[in-house]
Amino acid sequence: MPASVVARKPKTIVLQIEVPIESGNMLDLEDGLQRALNEAVFVNIVVAST
Repeated sequence: MPASVVARKPKTIVLQIEVPIESGNMLDLEDGLQRALNEAVFVNIVVAST
């Protein structure tokens, strides 16, 4: 589940996440969404510190 920086401005950042929806199970989708959001937060922290 990659997360990437789409755009960066002095006071804003745009992140894009990819969440698989293969199983059709809402619990799996929720888990995948949570993992993708966690990765996006990590990317944001790394980008903000540079």
